[in-house]
Amino acid sequence: MDVFPTFFIVLWIIMCIFVAEINAFVLHMNPRQVYNSIFTPKVVSFRVLSWPIALLFAILFVACEADTLPFKLPPTLTVSEATNIYRKGATISGTYTKANDKVGVETFGLLYATNSLLGDADTIFATPAEIAAGNYTATLSGLNPSTTYYYATFATSGSSIAKSDISHFTTKANSAPQLGELQISNVTASSCVLSTSVLDDGGSALTLRGFLYRKAPTNVSQLTIQDSQVNVSDDPDAFIITLSGLEENTRYAICAYAISASGVGYSKIEYVQTNNLYITSLSSISAYTTEENNTLYVSASVLSEGTEKVTERGFVFSTEGNEPIVETNNKVVATGTNAGFTSAITDLMQDRTTYIRAYARSGDIYGYGETFVYNQKEWPLITTSEATNIWENTVKLNATMDMRSSSITECGFLWNQNNTTPSLSDGKQTTTVSATVSAFVDGLSPNTKYYYRPFARHAKGVTYGAVSSFTTTSDTGNVERDTYDDDTEL
Repeated sequence: MDVFPTFFIVLWIIMCIFVAEINAFVLHMNPRQVYNSIFTPKVVSFRVLSWPIALLFAILFVACEADTLPFKLPPTLTVSEATNIYRKGATISGTYTKANDKVGVETFGLLYATNSLLGDADTIFATPAEIAAGNYTATLSGLNPSTTYYYATFATSGSSIAKSDISHFTTKANSAPQLGELQISNVTASSCVLSTSVLDDGGSALTLRGFLYRKAPTNVSQLTIQDSQVNVSDDPDAFIITLSGLEENTRYAICAYAISASGVGYSKIEYVQTNNLYITSLSSISAYTTEENNTLYVSASVLSEGTEKVTERGFVFSTEGNEPIVETNNKVVATGTNAGFTSAITDLMQDRTTYIRAYARSGDIYGYGETFVYNQKEWPLITTSEATNIWENTVKLNATMDMRSSSITECGFLWNQNNTTPSLSDGKQTTTVSATVSAFVDGLSPNTKYYYRPFARHAKGVTYGAVSSFTTTSDTGNVERDTYDDDTEL
């Protein structure tokens, strides 16, 4: 109510009271009494004081009316029709508009109950951001199926409360399953992780659930079970799966779905863009053989990782095609790290050529190195012989070699007193290539055990003979010394 009309009404009441008091005074008192009542000091009658009291109440009434003005100008409240209604929930939104800047809104939100008068209503309060914006959206859950709910928007300012018109909705009975928001994570060039939850099974047991997807350069209106699909396990608490086999740098539309006797439920469609693919790069293969039949030792390294970290390294081989792949050919998983990994390939055929490639797995993508060609006939065969001429600091090492069709660039012997399988980084003595190879080794320590083996380096790799050992002597006075091959006695 406006201040000024109220003021004039109160003023009219005061005047009426004042005139009534004057009339009463004049009609019930004689002139002498009038004189005494006015000029004689005595207790003033209640009738004489009633009009000042009435005036005081009028002033207080007008003042209070001005103070309570904002509560009599409530905000304009609206509430939407309920959406996303299912057996146990629905979504409601509402707004408020202030009448003027003097009206403050302290709280804002939703009341809902199962009776039309909103008795014992549950309350959902808007967030500070929603209060500032003047609108809110509330998602109700945990409702009873087949039940009518009444709801209204409310706003409070101080001690007053304003409500919108009351609206209502009825939750559904048995219905299609209701799914939660679809979550997409761990996106790679060829895969992503999908997860969601079942908000309500619709009153029937789920018979199938999973995810639907298709390529979507532009947005799509819907996905159906006719699209590509991947299903999850029967575990009711696990609605998650890794979707693999996707194309790199490609946009996909994806949604979750669940089927029950009441129908098919779908989540909201989400979109994902796969990453660009960077394939792991590998070095060429280094290989060697030993005296072991039909066994080849291979090693390689990762030059650069792909889009994701390398999770597996090894070698794949075939006697059929010159570019073997993991999916269709034999493989061996290697030990080691990206800096270097090694494995033995066994049971190779003597009369067949074997094609070998190093591989590394990055996510779901395999990177491959160059093809290494192995044919046993092209590799020399070295047989270790017993060491002779063993002195306190000198020994003669011996071996025989079948060069086959190989082109040997270096041969000799490797030795070490600690390493039981001497390598090219240990002691090395080279010699002339021939069917029988020997070499004298000097500078050894007396009374020490040494391990040695012959080697031959060629175009394909390195061939080693078997590891053997000898022990130098300590007492030079009691050792019969042999001569060198040129018959010069030492």
